Amino acid sequence: MFRPSLKNNWSLFALAVLSVILYMIAQNSYKEIQSPLYKEKIAAANTMTEAMNTLKQKSLSLGYTIDTRNDPNETGLVGISASSITT
Repeated sequence: MFRPSLKNNWSLFALAVLSVILYMIAQNSYKEIQSPLYKEKIAAANTMTEAMNTLKQKSLSLGYTIDTRNDPNETGLVGISASSITT
């Protein structure tokens, strides 16, 4: 049975240095390869968050309650649990 071993401390040290260098290259290259539409995506996410908060506040002001069992994030976007359009 073949049992490889790395008993040389220098080889372990070289592998550790190589892995740190590769990690740093991977982290820095991730920041450079962002989507060209990154700012638009962030703006869309912020707009959606505002819209969800507005709908939640409006439904609460109209007297509707949020069912935390069917809507655990309490978004206010989930309606009743059973109706003619519920699948």
